[in-house]
Amino acid sequence: MRLRSGLLALIALLPGLAAAQEAPAVLTARTALQSTLSARGVASTDLADLAPTDVVFDRRSASTFVYLAQRVNGVEVWATQTPVVVDAAGRAVSPASTAFEFGLAARANAPTPAVEAAAAAARAEAHVARLVPAPHIVLTDDPATDAAARAAREVRFTADEPRLVYQPVPGGALRLAWSMVLTGGSHLWAVRVDAATGTVLAADDLVAYDAWGEAAHAPASFVPVTMGSALGAVSAPSSYRVVGMPFESPNHGPFSLVVNPADPVASQNGWHDIGAVQYTITRGNNAYAYTDREPIAAGSTCQLTPGCNQPDPGSSPDGGANLVFDNAFDPAQGVTPNQAAAVTSVFYWGNIVHDVTYRYGFDEAGGNFQTNNFGRGGAGNDAVNLEALDGSGTNNANFSSPADGGAGRMQMFEWTAVPVFQVTAPASIAGQYPVGTASFGGPPTFSGSVVPAGPIINSGNQACTPAAITANVTGKVALITRGNCPFVDKVRNAQGKGAVAVVIFNCDVEIDAGCTGDNPGEAVLNMGGDDATITIPSVFVANSVGNAIASAQNPTVSAAAGVNRDSDFDAGVISHEYGHGISNRLIGGPTRPGCVSNGEQMGEGLSDYLGLMLTQRPGDTGAQPRGVGTYLTFEPTNGDGIRPAPYSTSFAVNDFTYQDVISHAGGAGPRGLSLPHGVGFAWATMMWDVTWNLIEAHGYSPYVYEAQGAAGNQIAMNLFITGMKLTACSPGFVNARDGVFAADLALYPDPANAGRGLHYNTLWAAFARRGLGVNASQGSSASANDGTADFTVPPTVATEATADGVARLDIAGANPFTVTTALNLTVDRTQDVRVEMVDLLGRRVALLHDGAVASGTPLALRVSAAGLPAGVYVVRAAGETFSLVERVTVVR
Repeated sequence: MRLRSGLLALIALLPGLAAAQEAPAVLTARTALQSTLSARGVASTDLADLAPTDVVFDRRSASTFVYLAQRVNGVEVWATQTPVVVDAAGRAVSPASTAFEFGLAARANAPTPAVEAAAAAARAEAHVARLVPAPHIVLTDDPATDAAARAAREVRFTADEPRLVYQPVPGGALRLAWSMVLTGGSHLWAVRVDAATGTVLAADDLVAYDAWGEAAHAPASFVPVTMGSALGAVSAPSSYRVVGMPFESPNHGPFSLVVNPADPVASQNGWHDIGAVQYTITRGNNAYAYTDREPIAAGSTCQLTPGCNQPDPGSSPDGGANLVFDNAFDPAQGVTPNQAAAVTSVFYWGNIVHDVTYRYGFDEAGGNFQTNNFGRGGAGNDAVNLEALDGSGTNNANFSSPADGGAGRMQMFEWTAVPVFQVTAPASIAGQYPVGTASFGGPPTFSGSVVPAGPIINSGNQACTPAAITANVTGKVALITRGNCPFVDKVRNAQGKGAVAVVIFNCDVEIDAGCTGDNPGEAVLNMGGDDATITIPSVFVANSVGNAIASAQNPTVSAAAGVNRDSDFDAGVISHEYGHGISNRLIGGPTRPGCVSNGEQMGEGLSDYLGLMLTQRPGDTGAQPRGVGTYLTFEPTNGDGIRPAPYSTSFAVNDFTYQDVISHAGGAGPRGLSLPHGVGFAWATMMWDVTWNLIEAHGYSPYVYEAQGAAGNQIAMNLFITGMKLTACSPGFVNARDGVFAADLALYPDPANAGRGLHYNTLWAAFARRGLGVNASQGSSASANDGTADFTVPPTVATEATADGVARLDIAGANPFTVTTALNLTVDRTQDVRVEMVDLLGRRVALLHDGAVASGTPLALRVSAAGLPAGVYVVRAAGETFSLVERVTVVR
């Protein structure tokens, strides 16, 4: 490790030297931001030293984006990068919100480090090593052999050259710290170590792990992307047998031989030519695809270590001189026989994401992933390593995002099949049903007659003790109700009574005593627990399935092992993972990784959204449910997927709002939003509404590569990519919303309204509908639970134009009111509408309507003050094409 800490510290203390050589755009941006924030009341001492961390020319807007970070005592304050737009005429547009800290001088300790950089790096390496799970080895009776095996598999970290920063810490202080990025195995960490004490202050994981044209209105259906004159010709023909865009997976569409898919603008030499070198395997300027499935040769540092981030020899298919990658796929054969098809698939989709997002601004200057940047800016030598069938995990995928110039790494895993569970008799209920599996017991392969272990209702069949099993289950499959005790207890007791397998079915809160916990009823759960004494298999089914079996005469069932699936065939997952690389490069600037690591960040949602946009299909509508990961979770294409709800503009399908983030982020229960996936889901829900509002207003174009187009989906993609560029570091929802508005202004300025983009009203209608209205506050972006939702739009958006006319929500009675008041809702298109009244915390106090509203016929709504304290309330109406709000006031 090469360290120049003395020189680094000297440079950090000489801001004048750098300022003297700055470009005019930097000076303009700094002056404008200082002036704007001073007018907002920010102390001049907090704005005295704003230093550029990145200066990026954006060809989409012909503007220069200057990322300014605060410095105190000449040292950069961590994660304060804030973008300022300097347009082609040299005029600066300051952001609506920043990532800045305040009161810097009083919060910062001395700028002289007491701990040397090398010592800080050693502390950081030791810290992240403890965060990595201990290596799994097969123990022998020879301690020396065991120690050697453990050492061979242990992850070793190395740090890049540390630099000094000020790190904000709980309690409000700014601590001088050594910042560095550490690499080890598949891990990438950004760490800050206190320069006075050597204490690790913060460690951010830079690997995103997942659980995993103008038209008056939108056409009746979409058509697939047409690869024709809109793209032109590439230098070298190539073809790939894949499930091509826009189809999401083998469940969604057919395999076909896609010819010449490379975009000549984004990939000027095709996908296999980096300029000096041309490849005939799945390798090129944007990506290198291979398997990382097995240990490599003995004697290497990766010995005994699956997933060691090196290509398995010969694992990249060779297309020959004509670049024909025609590898068959047989879903019945599992993953290994389909390896060549998998590598081809991930190579194809990785390049598709590169090319499409390139058109919208994720280019060389923006920090994209390419080996050769052709002199267009940015740092090269960072094509993405696409590791198919990676051996380091299962049922997941991840993406590693170093700074521009460091190769990204996508690791795609094999997904374990769920059992194929069937009721084989009687014929009236025979069929295949979804099941959950257990983390204990034997493999879920069994067949036989089913016997309820006891009475079905009111806790008698919960088998929490051996005595509770009153039926003769010897040699039978025992049917048991969920509730009251751990799953392992139930299965162990049934095994003790001679059962050969167990089927546990979900409980009903209304009739089953002891039915507690999350997701009762029709939810299908995986059962946790650990008991090595349990050898019989068990599965979990929905309440209705269990009741049907219990009510049948002489029921029989069977369970058999399913066929594993490969995430390399799921375009939604590939796009999602690649999306992490995009958001980490664009938010906060391409050379500063780690801006998408805070509590309210929406990185998972940004990635979901990219997958949705690239897999829109003929016949899709905004209200249509779009589940994420249905292929890998063995659901049908219309399944709910792995998010709290499918993506849909219909509140009947997905009614999550920003209030749910505030109230339920990190919590359990049916509305619990996990961190970070659930929080990201809420953001993608909002962006999906934005997209469909734009499609309703401007139509849809099948040419997704035409970033200059005027269709709604093309506008949405532009706002998505440029919006990330204009989002401050460590963003909350308000920061990200403001980034979208800033993108609209930069790309589509409204000549009739200075300071606004052309889609100002459309954007506000979508965001306000989901609780991110004009008065919303995110609180601290470090927490997802301290914001304030708001469902109001600016006064200029009082009525919302739709594809068919105008929807109106008018107060028809007294306001303020003491007893009752009335409102009228009118829509110009028959549709389902939900109308509810909420308090200013976003809590629903009344559901006023939930169902169809006929076109042209006003819907009378009666609002009662009964039981409500005095105060202001919001009535919000959300339909398939609109969202409107009105405020009403209760007085006493």
